[in-house]
Amino acid sequence: IMEDAKYVLCRWEKRLWPAKVLARTEASTKNKRKKEFFLDVQILSLEEKIKVKSTDVEVLRKSQIEAIASSLGKSVFPGDHWVSQSESLREQRDSAF
Repeated sequence: IMEDAKYVLCRWEKRLWPAKVLARTEASTKNKRKKEFFLDVQILSLEEKIKVKSTDVEVLRKSQIEAIASSLGKSVFPGDHWVSQSESLREQRDSAF
């Protein structure tokens, strides 16, 4: 599922942040049989672009989006763009189960 995720929660500055996946890359490690995977992401609330290890992220699920929205006291999806994105996230979640 991680390969298909468009939105993730990533660890940055000792916190979890919702982020949009921009690109995926892999790099060789000292052990030639192992590779590390990285994600280029954009932190949604800050417009900050960072690179994180794939082990430092988890797929952002609808329930997490709703929890974030309720804690903020406002919609996370203002406008049609975000509505279509939320429908896409819902479709991904439903197809994963």
